[in-house]
Amino acid sequence: MHYIPVAVACCLLNNEPRLLAIISCVMDSLPPYHGLRVLLEVAKTQSIREAARGLKRSESSISHQIRSLERRLGETLLEKHGRGIQLTPIALSYARLLAPSFNSIDEAAARLNRTPNASSGVSLTLSPSLATLWLIPRLGEIEALEPDISLRLATTMRILNLERDEIDIAIRYRSNSDSAERHPAGFSEHAFPVCAPAVAQSPSEFWAYMKSGRVIGNEAHPDDWSRWQSKEHDGTARIEPTTRMADSTMTLEAAAQGHGVAIGRLPLVSRMLRDGRLVAPIGTNATSGGRYVVATRSSATDVSVFRVADLLERFLKEDCEI
Repeated sequence: MHYIPVAVACCLLNNEPRLLAIISCVMDSLPPYHGLRVLLEVAKTQSIREAARGLKRSESSISHQIRSLERRLGETLLEKHGRGIQLTPIALSYARLLAPSFNSIDEAAARLNRTPNASSGVSLTLSPSLATLWLIPRLGEIEALEPDISLRLATTMRILNLERDEIDIAIRYRSNSDSAERHPAGFSEHAFPVCAPAVAQSPSEFWAYMKSGRVIGNEAHPDDWSRWQSKEHDGTARIEPTTRMADSTMTLEAAAQGHGVAIGRLPLVSRMLRDGRLVAPIGTNATSGGRYVVATRSSATDVSVFRVADLLERFLKEDCEI
């Protein structure tokens, strides 16, 4: 169990086709967090020995992590240089892209793990993509409204048992295959095409782009495009993704950087829409059939738990109804 989000927010760079290819090929999961952390430390120190010292690991462990990452990415990351090593150009570019995301994770961890003397701790489990794309951008508002509550995150795709795992709150995702009778409550998820403003801003521009532009698929929701098309535009030619990304974070970041059109889901895409990084050229009304539900541990008695749960429900309502 991870009490901080460990999924690295994807950062794509224009005019870096090899990096885009690396990221596109990793479709079952992101590269290992620890391997990426090792790469960044080696890039910073330019030394296996210094990286091992900084991470409090053995030199052989550092070398093993680099080799594993090379196999995963299909790229050479380190080369011998005299009596030492040097990073290859692709490794330097990759490390440069990763650094801001890891800095954000470190900052979020410091904020989430801060424990003031008078604070009350509340634990929350949710998916990594929901934490990265929706909750973390809301942390400032949560801290301003509840300054005495310390929030601890358990980010996982597993459904944790709140009683057994001693978790106070869960944000559950219910797909359209779940029974409406069993889970009648919650906030409806909307799913619709999104892209960077430079790609398309109106329905006519959207459909013109779709004739030959890049369509980004999300491996976490492989039927996104077919479901959207069957509900909203069944009369048009079948839309097939031309590029696939591993998860929602990568998919939306690729779209925001102008690499194509993707299906955005509220509330995940709410902040990007508000900030203007993404637009919805044909509207945001299409529903996916999924819902988000806030659940609290049945044995919870601390008023802080219910205050946080109420706040999360308020934010979900706002961000599912843009």
